[in-house]
Amino acid sequence: MAFSSSIRRKLIDIDKLKVLIPDLIITEEGDIHIIKTHLFGPVDTIYENKKWLIEIKLFKEYPFKAPEVKFIDPIFHPNISSNTGVICLDVIKNKWTPIFNLNIIIETLLPQLLTYPNPDSALNTMASRLYKSDIELYNQKVNELYELTKDGKYVDIEKFYEF
Repeated sequence: MAFSSSIRRKLIDIDKLKVLIPDLIITEEGDIHIIKTHLFGPVDTIYENKKWLIEIKLFKEYPFKAPEVKFIDPIFHPNISSNTGVICLDVIKNKWTPIFNLNIIIETLLPQLLTYPNPDSALNTMASRLYKSDIELYNQKVNELYELTKDGKYVDIEKFYEF
C-alpha cells in the first residue's frame, strides 16, 4: 500500500517521538492522529518538577499544516488558555513550516514556552497580569493550581481564579 508523502512523514514523526517517549498514547479519528503524553517542566523554572498531560492533534495536512497542541491538565501560564488548554505560540500558530516536527515541539518549543512566557500575547489575562505585576504571586498561583490538580484531581477552575 502506497502512502502519500504527508502520511509517510506523519508516521515517521510519530515513530521518532516514540523513541523519545515510549509511552505515548496514540489514537486516530478519521484522518486525525491524536497523541497524548506528559510534558515535564523545564529545569530552573517555576514549572520544574511538575508534569502535565498534553495533546497534539496531527491533521491530514501535517506537516504542511501545524498540529494543534493543548494542555489537558490545568496550568497557570499567560500563553495557555485556562478554559481550553490551547497554547499561544507564534511558531506553531503563524510560522509553522514542514521543517518542524513533533520532537521539536516536545523538546524545544513547549519547554521554551514555559521558560519564557510572553505576557503581551496572553490567552490567560489573569496569569499575564500577575506575571507582569507580581511575579511572586504568579509563582504562588502556578504552584497552587498544580498542587490542586496534579494526578487528575478535580478543581473548580472558576473558583481558583476568584482572588
